[in-house]
Amino acid sequence: MMKQLLVYLLLSVSAVILVDRLLGRSLEQLYDAGSEGQNGGDLNRYLKAARPDILVLGSSRAHHHVIPDSLSPTAYNLSHNGMSVAFQSALVAVLSDRNAMPSRTLLLHVDPDDALLHNASGDVRFLRRFYGSVPYVTDRINELHPLERVAFWSDMYRFNGMVPGLLRTWLMPAPTVRNDQRGYVRRADQPQDAERTRFTAHKDSVNASSYAARWNEQHIRERILEPVHYVDSVCRSHGIELILFTSPLYRTTAERAAYNARVHELLGPSPRWIMPDELALNALDNIDLWRDNVHLRHRGATIFSGALARSLDMNSREPVMTP
Repeated sequence: MMKQLLVYLLLSVSAVILVDRLLGRSLEQLYDAGSEGQNGGDLNRYLKAARPDILVLGSSRAHHHVIPDSLSPTAYNLSHNGMSVAFQSALVAVLSDRNAMPSRTLLLHVDPDDALLHNASGDVRFLRRFYGSVPYVTDRINELHPLERVAFWSDMYRFNGMVPGLLRTWLMPAPTVRNDQRGYVRRADQPQDAERTRFTAHKDSVNASSYAARWNEQHIRERILEPVHYVDSVCRSHGIELILFTSPLYRTTAERAAYNARVHELLGPSPRWIMPDELALNALDNIDLWRDNVHLRHRGATIFSGALARSLDMNSREPVMTP
């Protein structure tokens, strides 16, 4: 009886492992075949495109503020909405692994507020499809919780929460109506944009006093400095230059400005920052150019992208490859 039970358990476990591996491989193929959306589709589309000379990475403030063809004819914007610099560092590891780094410059948006988000490091989970194949992604996910190593024994766990979206994309692929804007998506203006901008700017000013209480330098080092320095090391190994930038806000409080300055100070002179010229920043102090106090409309993005391009041209220099 005991022998039969052991045989049954062995066969059952083997069947579960086999099904998990088969389904995991099938989901991986669905993920890699997608070409729409920020849950893998945008990355897949970039990997199939020609290698750009300038690549833009960042959150929604980079995704909706930087128009690639303002920078160069082959520039590309691979920013992901809502993602921190910790996610961007893991994405750079994936791009390096896939030999998909830009040929000249990586333009990385750094949002100082990332240091205020206790769960910012968890953004790397959105790249869990690459767990086990990209060491940096694997290490960062393992740091999140001791049980992550156990959970990833299952191939299907890499696609936890993605299955409905992957199946929907496979069964009902979206019609190809996107213009090729090399990663930039123009959003339609809304009548309530100005009112939303006033409200969010007021809310930000009310919360400004909490900045001093919400951050410390250890958080800045862990959540911003360490990921940025990793990205810089990867860029140097590929012989390309890393340049940092931060998109403007509609209105910046004195407390936020002081905090941002401290983040810049801790990052130091290398990698270097570029800032749009004062004329462009003054032009952006127009509520009609904003969707809310942190996101520009397309017309505002045009002004900001042009200023960013001028800053790149004025500060261009050859990168130095690390031996």
